[in-house]
Order: sequence, then structure tokens, then C-alpha cells
Amino acid sequence: MKKAVLITNIAAVVVIIALAITFSVKLHNLPDQEAYKRWNVITKPPFSFSDIFKKETLDGNVPFAQVSVFYQNGISLDKTYQMTFDIDEKTANYVKSARKNAVAISYCTAPTTISFTAKTDIKSTSANLESYFIGGNFLLFHPYEILTGTFLSDDTVMHDNAVIDENAAWQLFGSSDVVGEYLFVGNTAIHISGVVRIPNADKGYIFLDKELSETLNGYPASFSCVEIILPNPVNGSGLTTVKTTVGITDGDVSVDKSTRVIENSSRTSLSALFGILGNINKLSAQDDAIIVPVWENRARERDTELSLLLFFLCVFTAIPVITGFAYLVKLYKFIMKKITAPKGRRI
Repeated sequence: MKKAVLITNIAAVVVIIALAITFSVKLHNLPDQEAYKRWNVITKPPFSFSDIFKKETLDGNVPFAQVSVFYQNGISLDKTYQMTFDIDEKTANYVKSARKNAVAISYCTAPTTISFTAKTDIKSTSANLESYFIGGNFLLFHPYEILTGTFLSDDTVMHDNAVIDENAAWQLFGSSDVVGEYLFVGNTAIHISGVVRIPNADKGYIFLDKELSETLNGYPASFSCVEIILPNPVNGSGLTTVKTTVGITDGDVSVDKSTRVIENSSRTSLSALFGILGNINKLSAQDDAIIVPVWENRARERDTELSLLLFFLCVFTAIPVITGFAYLVKLYKFIMKKITAPKGRRI
């Protein structure tokens, strides 16, 4: 019996170690969700299991939060500028660093599928690509590896540029060395300024300068995803600032369910992961019509996996804890019996 208990405990410890390693790897496999750490000055990496749930600080002054806002109908470019101004005005006094801006922002349209054509001297090739019109500091939030060329920037003079991923490059040109080439939508030519590598991409992607929306669609871009990094002096204050700015007074979704706010920087906290476990039966149900980008879907999948790993970590950790407690109780009883036994009596 004792041998069986020992084997069970050893097996449980092995499983715990395996689960902990898997948890740690998955926790940091989505750089899109950790832009606030890149915006901060990180003084040291996490060294313990508990450290991975702590926020890093900018020059030791104030933590930062990363928050995403998703809109069903989108907002105009002017409204994204106004949002940036309002949040910066509310939080700039918390930042004691010499950094120019307290707030970083990126915005993009809802994903749409657009057919693009590449014309060469030999042939024309078309492909349907998942397309986003983007603006702001997109590369800060999504640090894709740039294989060739440069990424889009709001500071460029020309706004007919696009960046494609290597899958799209191979589909359309049969090569990833395509900077300077053009893609066509009808008679509209779009200049390729760069090629990026997107981890785990299963299709072709293209990121277009926001100004191209009016050329291709006939109307200005309407942004359905706004990502923000802002000071978070008190835990949750950054999220509250964003919710107040967009008009959400209760919960994380607006009354008409057209706007949803998520704090990326706290979505892997223990309380958030246990919260997913408590609502796991509702994860497949969507109560709004908001279309989220691919990186948010991946984050939700990752969070669900982390919550399940955490559950099994707790279950398997309970095995050595319970058996250890039972052994201590048995040892205590033996010692007390030894102490209270009459003298001269052998136990």
C-alpha cells in the first residue's frame, strides 16, 4: 500500500512539472498580448512562477496596462484621435519618465476578404487575402518578423502601401522577395513595402494603409479594433479609464452590446483564469455581433487552454498535498500515542 502511494505521488509530481512547463510556454507564446511590456522598460525578466503575474514598471515609476476595444460598427479616424487625446490627458500626469507620450495606440478595421491580383511578365495570379486597414503603432502591438522591406508608418508621404505576409507572397508571386512589386484590385495599384512572417498563419494576410480604404471601398476606414497602452497606477485603473472614455459604465460590454473592452495585460492573472473556468460552459456562446481580429481569437483560445492547465495543476497538486497531510496526521497520532502511553508499556 505504501509503495502504491509513493508511486502515485511521484507520478503526480512528474505530471505537475510537465503541466507547469506547458503553462509557462503557452503563457508567453502570444507577443500580441504583451505589448505593454515592450512599451515599458523591463528591469528584469520573471524568475519565479509568481513573478509572471506581476506587471512590469516604466523606470520603476508606474505600471502600464494594455487594453483592447472592439466595436461592432467601427469608429472613424477622428474618433480614434480624440480617444487617444482624452486618455493621454487623463493619464499623462502619472508618468514621471522623459518619454514623450504616455499612451500608445494602434487601430485596424474588421477583417475582410479581398481578392488581389499580382501581374508579372509571365502570368497573373489572384488570391483571396484576409485584409486589415491599419494605423497607429501597429508593429508595437504585433511584432511580426519583417523578412524584407519596411512596415507601414503614419509618417510616410505616400499612402498607397501595403505589407503582406510570406504566405500571401508565395501564393501571389512564388517568392517572399517582392518588395517594390504591385498588387491590383481592379485598376488600383497597391505598392508592397514589406513582407512579414506571422507565427502559425494558416492563410495569406495583408495590412493596408488606412488611407487606401477610401480608394478601394469608396469610404474612409471604420476601425473595429483599437489597442491602447496607458498608465495603470492602481490595478484596474487603466481599464476603468478606457471604459469611461468609450462610455461603458457597467461590466465590459456596452448596454447595446456594440462595444466590448478587454484588458490584455490582466487576462492571464489567476483570477481571470479561474473566472474562465467558472464560465467555461458559456465560452462557445457569443452574445454580440462584434467581429474580432485573428489575434484576439488566438488569445481567447490560449486563455481557455491556460485555464484548463491551471485546473489540472490544482487537481494533481492536491494528490501529494492530501497524501502528505494524511501522513502528517498519522505521524502525529503515532507520536501522541507514544507520548501518552504508560511507562514500561511497549507500543
